[in-house]
Amino acid sequence: MERTGFLLDLEYTKGLSARLRAEEEEAAFHALAFFGVESVNSTEQVADALEDLGVKIPGRTTTGKRKVDKALLESIATDDPPIGSPAHLAAAVIEAKRARKWRTTWIDGFLSGADSAGRVHPSINHLRARTARMSITGIPAQTLPSGDWMVRRCFIADPGQTIVSVDYKAQELRVLAALSGDPTMREAFATDADLHQMTADASGVDRKIGKMVNFAYVYGSGPRNIAEQGGITVAVAKRVIEGFEARYPRVKDLSVKLQAEARQTGRIITPTGRRLPVDRDRAYSALNYMIQSTSRDVTCRGLIRLHDAGFTPYLRLPVHDEVVASVPITKAEWGAREIARLMRMNFRGVDIDTDPEVYGPSWGHGYMKG
Repeated sequence: MERTGFLLDLEYTKGLSARLRAEEEEAAFHALAFFGVESVNSTEQVADALEDLGVKIPGRTTTGKRKVDKALLESIATDDPPIGSPAHLAAAVIEAKRARKWRTTWIDGFLSGADSAGRVHPSINHLRARTARMSITGIPAQTLPSGDWMVRRCFIADPGQTIVSVDYKAQELRVLAALSGDPTMREAFATDADLHQMTADASGVDRKIGKMVNFAYVYGSGPRNIAEQGGITVAVAKRVIEGFEARYPRVKDLSVKLQAEARQTGRIITPTGRRLPVDRDRAYSALNYMIQSTSRDVTCRGLIRLHDAGFTPYLRLPVHDEVVASVPITKAEWGAREIARLMRMNFRGVDIDTDPEVYGPSWGHGYMKG
């Protein structure tokens, strides 16, 4: 994948760079012309302007300065704000920063990194992260804006080919079911039951909260974190966690066991024998480390099976629990299904299933709505 690279649509990417620069300059002009903010990156200038408009800034940084972060700005900004209003300033600052970040962090990097054939070659660090999760530079696929098509649209299929994507279905939760051996969770995946609704029903909350808690538990989040993310009280968050642990008791048992191991030895050992260092004072991270590392091994085994089957020339990027490929248009459906079949595996009696999708001419086409 590193040698092959991902074909860049040079014309589109250059145009996007110019467009983002223009958007940044226009937003910065609004901040200056209407509010006297010479630099949208100056927290002090933005804070002064907001307070002049009557906005109270309650947050403070560790050094005692006024805290003007994305959360505050987004709480003020609105669509089509009145000229000269606090919402107008907040929207201008957000837009200027977004356009600059997208251009300098991603778009211009793609252009400068392209070779003479218009291909960008990623550097795939397959053991870089603490949990051995893969990290990617060159094409920083894991940090691209979530759900956005515009940046991903820069990358296109080779001539006569189309982009396909295959991702694992709820990979981390399926790995958790396999590692813990929890019968309720295993049965849910075996029968294609709605695990998020099951978690919600255990404590009488909406499915959205149930889904959030399923993943938050994996990441070791406590009730305060969950309350902030879900817009619920800490008391409700505690109740939902208790409901989760009551419904899936073997998951709690695994978490307790791993935390004890981490506190005692400063490390945990994955099913493949990998030793993962865990800070003793952050032992609550042990379950997450185990799931992340084991999920990485599931993905890597899938990549090995794809290589053995001769698919490597068509592969472009591994992204978290997803593999992006460029395959002949005439075999797009078959190629996506075959990649999905080869990536799929059974781990300790739990099917780690996959979901194939044909995107189209570019990577971004898979993210376009409608």
